[in-house]
Amino acid sequence: RSFVFHYDIPRETAKHLFFTYGTAAHRVVELANQLKLNTRIHPDYPFLKSEIAYAARYELAEKPNDIVCRRIPLAVLNKEIAKEILGEVVEIMGKEKKWSSSHKKQELEEAIKKLDYLK
Repeated sequence: RSFVFHYDIPRETAKHLFFTYGTAAHRVVELANQLKLNTRIHPDYPFLKSEIAYAARYELAEKPNDIVCRRIPLAVLNKEIAKEILGEVVEIMGKEKKWSSSHKKQELEEAIKKLDYLK
């Protein structure tokens, strides 16, 4: 409960963070505050934008589909929403990985093609 009040995040998001990250949930939210990514990636799901940066920085996520298929499994939950957020995933990852504009474009195109193969 104090986690919800201390960091001013919705209870559903707090539950998701603790279930997914355990004691590292605080690191995810602190990174969110530091990078100003303390908002949901999509209003219908509890996933924070900071989880993208966290995965790229600390969990060795290298591709956008590592994020939307594994870390924030939106591709499994709703493929269309996963496609909607891919641009933002690429932007956040690009900042973490210091990708050029052309590299971000290539990553986005590749991610969309690969998502099309999901049923």
